[in-house]
Amino acid sequence: MNISEGLQKLMEAALQDGKLNAKEKEVLINKAEKEGIDKDEFELI
Repeated sequence: MNISEGLQKLMEAALQDGKLNAKEKEVLINKAEKEGIDKDEFELI
């Protein structure tokens, strides 16, 4: 899976506090899907 730099930065920002709330997860999944990454595969990360 090839994750863009933009998505990587979003992931880092979302996990900065060590927690991932529902809205952060939703935003990350939407961004990943727009980049052609399978939702289930992305959730494993």
